[in-house]
Amino acid sequence: MTIKEYEKELESHLEALQTKLKGKTFRAKPVRRKYVRICEPLVEGKGVRGDAEYFIFHFL
Repeated sequence: MTIKEYEKELESHLEALQTKLKGKTFRAKPVRRKYVRICEPLVEGKGVRGDAEYFIFHFL
């Protein structure tokens, strides 16, 4: 199911998901793992490492 398909009936999908979560019957699909090389920051507090961590935690 794509995001667009999910959004078409968002309320009903969210209610179904909530029911599964509350009933502890939700089973997540396996996730394909990939190696992401994390480099040292280019500038203090920001840089490649920060961007890679943001991507990992928000999109994977």
